Amino acid sequence: MFVHDIIKIRYSTQGYLPDYPYHLISDDEMCDAFLSGERTQVYSHINTDTAPTFQPGSYYVLDPTTGSYIPLTTVPSDWATDWSRYYQYDHADYTFTGSDYFHDNYPIVSADMQAEYNTLMQKMLDLIIEFKSNDSTDAVLPDWVYSYMLGAVVGPNSDKRDIHDLLVLLGCDNIDDDFDATACVECYAVSASWVKRFGINTDQSRPPTMFGEPHVIKSLRLQQIDN
Repeated sequence: MFVHDIIKIRYSTQGYLPDYPYHLISDDEMCDAFLSGERTQVYSHINTDTAPTFQPGSYYVLDPTTGSYIPLTTVPSDWATDWSRYYQYDHADYTFTGSDYFHDNYPIVSADMQAEYNTLMQKMLDLIIEFKSNDSTDAVLPDWVYSYMLGAVVGPNSDKRDIHDLLVLLGCDNIDDDFDATACVECYAVSASWVKRFGINTDQSRPPTMFGEPHVIKSLRLQQIDN
């Protein structure tokens, strides 16, 4: 895929990938160079105070030989009253190495927005895991993820001219043209409004961003026109 070729070449020249011909680099390696992390799904025993109504796919059983959780589609007859054998999906734990293209180019600069930053990374990792598990040659990531992978999002380490232009649009320009905590907050407010209007129930469903993604800049320019 052409966009993948561009990303692989870019990361090879910048040291995030080995200096190999791009066609020898896998899409999985490309994704790991962009955002390196792991997702661990956590399961817990169901509440046995009351016997739940069984729903296929809602409950899991632990396979002691592999340590993995297998979704149940039917209830084994000898388990009918032994609810202690059942598990339900609880939550996912995420760990990131912090050594990749995303962290280098889009570090968090506002401690107050750490939770929102984590949510953004977790969503991207979810999409990457889904992409890597898809065997189809037509599998792609959402456009907004590619915008980060290509460096098309304005962030703390972007070109000063791009940062300046974004800060002016946000109305929070500063002498040093630094992408600071104020810029993060303003970008997030614009993005949250945009995502609420256009990012629900679509294949682009995603959390808001605290960086200058294309939709943030587009929204700000449309506001200029309206004013």
